[in-house]
Amino acid sequence: ERDTARRRVDELEAREVDVVLLREDLEKRTAELEAAKRKVDLAEKKAWLAAHDVGFFSMWNGTDHSGPPKLALLCNDTFAWATADAEDVLDEQIDTIVELFKSEGEAGVIKWIAQQRNMKPMESVGKWLFGCDAIKKERDDLQAELERVRADNKALDKWRADVTMALQRPEGAFFVDVPQHIKDLVKERDELRALVAANKETKHDAI
Repeated sequence: ERDTARRRVDELEAREVDVVLLREDLEKRTAELEAAKRKVDLAEKKAWLAAHDVGFFSMWNGTDHSGPPKLALLCNDTFAWATADAEDVLDEQIDTIVELFKSEGEAGVIKWIAQQRNMKPMESVGKWLFGCDAIKKERDDLQAELERVRADNKALDKWRADVTMALQRPEGAFFVDVPQHIKDLVKERDELRALVAANKETKHDAI
């Protein structure tokens, strides 16, 4: 029985080792898969930026064009007139560039390049950037107003539907079917009527 028990313990220990090895292998393969997904994601985002003329692929390594392809952001005639200029981008910066371009367009990318270089664009470019900020704010304000109107219209449509259903009842619609802002107006009207009546009574008593 001791030998049997010992063999059983040895088998369990061997299985435990196998489980540990399998878990390590799974973690390694999972990490490789995530790295591969990230590589594909970066490649797609770089291609998207290039397709929108935000940047281009370059193999320039500082000496010749034999380096690995990398994305460079276009900023021609931005910091000086009549200059062909570009800013190299690291892989860990790609997500930021994509979000900036989606939210602010070319102006957002130029601002990012200026921050990276700690340089101010030319005055004419700077005025354009400020103009883009003003347009963006106006757009955001209009979008907020549009959402407010949509919400009001949605509430009104719901009220109309509720009232339509209420009117189909044999006993008709009730005050509860009226929207709150109408109730508030009715309450204010009643309060004003009460004040007017009280004022008339005061004048009558005075006479």
